[in-house]
Amino acid sequence: NRYQPSVLFKPDPHFAVRVNGFSKEQRAAPGKTIRDLFAAFQAEKKSLSAARDVDKRYGFVLRITEEVIDTRRLASSLDRGDCIAIKNFMQRIPSNASKKYTQGTLTQAAAGAEARGDALLAPNSVRKYMQALLAVLRWGAQNKWCVDVNTADLVGRREARVQRRRFEVAELVTLFDALLPLARSRPDRFWIPALGLLTGARLNEICQL
Repeated sequence: NRYQPSVLFKPDPHFAVRVNGFSKEQRAAPGKTIRDLFAAFQAEKKSLSAARDVDKRYGFVLRITEEVIDTRRLASSLDRGDCIAIKNFMQRIPSNASKKYTQGTLTQAAAGAEARGDALLAPNSVRKYMQALLAVLRWGAQNKWCVDVNTADLVGRREARVQRRRFEVAELVTLFDALLPLARSRPDRFWIPALGLLTGARLNEICQL
């Protein structure tokens, strides 16, 4: 056969990143930055859900992201290395940083926590924030923001929570001896813990009855 496909049809080395003749960078809408990606995701999330923690949760992830990479970059430039750097930074952040460290940056909070030996974000908290980051990336990939990041194994497995020990009988006696005088003057202070002990229900569940 004198017609050799390898001669007539030379493979395009850029085919993997080209669609309709445009590269990934060319297809990305100008000005669509990483910060814009977060803002668009949060706006849609709030329009579809009544959840009150959208800004709190994803805003904190954006705050973390801004201290690791330049969020003025095109959203399409996000890559796996960025995500790994963000996760590594999360693991250095002290627990309850948004409440304890209201002044300064998270980088300063992380340095202070390291110097003082403060408790850091729990592994499951890091996992939760990484899930939030990956939710933004998936949304970007599905909504023509040209986000294409290999996120395999970035979240990690959920770790078992610390097991709390049961109260000893002597401890319960001490506790309720102290609460007993409140049974008449502040019955809620006595009976809510008492019902929790008797039923095993959470105290907030009892308060909602």
